[in-house]
Amino acid sequence: MTNSANAGTSALTASALDPYVGVDEILTMLVKICRHRVMELTFRDDFPAPAAELAAGAVWSREEVDAWITEHGDVLFDLLKQT
Repeated sequence: MTNSANAGTSALTASALDPYVGVDEILTMLVKICRHRVMELTFRDDFPAPAAELAAGAVWSREEVDAWITEHGDVLFDLLKQT
């Protein structure tokens, strides 16, 4: 039996979400910085805006987060001293 409400739709796969990152992925990108500090970073005015807000939380463009990390090494260095 087919559910007509779902006909023609497909679930997002991990590969479809590769361009996006959530807090856990950012945490992985910023080795040695705790989750709390990553959350603080996401609230900074200069941090990229979320690409979307999902029920599980915000997601950001991986490309934008990578660029921010590259440009803000001084901020990350200060966070490492606090951790």
